[in-house]
Amino acid sequence: MGRYCPPPPMDLRQLRYFVHVAHTRSLTAASAKAWITQSALSRQIKLLEEELGVDLFERQARGVNLTEAGEVLLTRASMLLHLADEIKGAVTAVGEQPTGPLHIGAPPSLRQMLVAPVIAQYHALYPNVRLSVHEGTSRSMRDALAAGDIDIAVVSSLEALDPFEVHPLANECLCWVGPPEARLDPRRAVDIARLADRPLILTAYPNSLRLIVDRAMAKRNLSVEPVLEADMIAMMFDLIRRGVGYTVLPYSAVHEPLMQRYVSACPIRDLRIEWVTARSRERSSTAAVLHAKETFAAITDRIIAAGDWKTARRKN
Repeated sequence: MGRYCPPPPMDLRQLRYFVHVAHTRSLTAASAKAWITQSALSRQIKLLEEELGVDLFERQARGVNLTEAGEVLLTRASMLLHLADEIKGAVTAVGEQPTGPLHIGAPPSLRQMLVAPVIAQYHALYPNVRLSVHEGTSRSMRDALAAGDIDIAVVSSLEALDPFEVHPLANECLCWVGPPEARLDPRRAVDIARLADRPLILTAYPNSLRLIVDRAMAKRNLSVEPVLEADMIAMMFDLIRRGVGYTVLPYSAVHEPLMQRYVSACPIRDLRIEWVTARSRERSSTAAVLHAKETFAAITDRIIAAGDWKTARRKN
C-alpha cells in the first residue's frame, strides 16, 4: 500500500492563477495571461482545490463559473495578493534611489511653514525626481488623491481618510486674525466667544477650518454668519487689511504675515487642527513617495524643535 502524499500547501502563485481564471472565466484566456500552459494551469487549480477541500469552479462547455466557495476565495485572495504586492513594493523601495514623477498636494496654509521647506530639501536630495506641487483645500487634495491625480498629500485629519494610509504629522492652534490696529496678542489666547463680536471672513463649508469653527461654536450654543467666504488666504489677508473683517487660520498660515506686521493674531483657546500625510492603499508606494513621507516627518520635527512653528505639537 502506497504512502499518502498530501498536496503541497497553497502559495501566492496558485492564488494568482486562481484570480486570473476567476476574472477571465476561461482557462484558455487565463493561461495566456499568466504565461503558463493550460494543462499546467489546470493542474495548479486542481491542487488548490485539493488543499482547500472544495470546488472553486463549475466547469462548463464555454468556460468556468465560480462556486460559492470560489467567490469567497476571490475576495480574500485579491486582498492578500494586494497586500503582498504592497509589502514587496515598500521593502524594495526603501533601498531604491527615488526617480520618476511625484505629485504632492497640500493646503496653501502650510505653504511657507512646511511645504516649501520640504520641497526645497527633497529636490536637493533627490534631483532625479520630477516634482509637481498642487495646492488646494484638504477636501480637494483628498479627492485628487482618491482619483490618482496626486501621490501623497498633507490634509486635515477631519477629512474622510479611511481609503488611505495615514501618518500623523502635527497639530497646531487656530488663530483669530485681524488687522494690525486690532493689536491681537500672540502670547494670549482668547475664548471662541470673541469670534461672535466681530465680522468674520471664513472658508466655505465644508472646508476643514470651517467645520472646526462651526462645531466649536455650536458646542457653546453660538452661531455666526460670515460677512463673506473666501478660500484664498492671500485674499483673506487683503480683506482684513481693508477693514472687511477678521478670520480664523492655522498659525502656520499666519506666521510670516505676523512677523511682517501685516496682520495681528492670537490663539483661540482649545481650537486646534491636526495635519496628516495620506497616500493610497490601492497603489504600491514608490521610493519617491516613501521618501516624501519621511521628509515631511523630518522637516516637521526640525521646525517644531527649532521653535519656529509656534503652537504646534508633533503627532506620532
